Amino acid sequence: MLNDFQIDIFINGVVLGVSYVVSEFFCYFVVKNVKRRNFAIISMAIILVCSFVLIFIYRPKTDGSTIPLSGNIGILAAMFVITFCISAEFTYFYIYMTELYPTQVRVIGISLITFTGAIALAVSQYIIDSCINTGFNVMIVFTLFAVASIIASFFLPETI
Repeated sequence: MLNDFQIDIFINGVVLGVSYVVSEFFCYFVVKNVKRRNFAIISMAIILVCSFVLIFIYRPKTDGSTIPLSGNIGILAAMFVITFCISAEFTYFYIYMTELYPTQVRVIGISLITFTGAIALAVSQYIIDSCINTGFNVMIVFTLFAVASIIASFFLPETI
């Protein structure tokens, strides 16, 4: 996705990297005041909205051309927000994981989540490539994942 932009790919990487740093500072001030389930639902809802908007804005280029600069800014801003929300959600996850569960359960849980994430990361490029090759908008897949995450967030325990 990032290579479709007219902006330098390293600048795109810096913008998305900054979102990780900003989310860590954000969580520092918010973690004591917002319940975990509420934060998960809100952050996944924001991701859902951004992904839904990107369905209509982002069109992958299969012919080697690039997206005009005016579209780049909007897409990069939406990706910044998505990356911010994902990073903030994982920060919450690790903070509450260490407080709620004993070490043995934590290790098994983190290992399972890391394993699942590694499989998803390995398969994601094939999903994106197959979506681009068939003309299916890849942002629909991300939107569906956000809906599934919101539904799963309702089953989290309600703790602060």
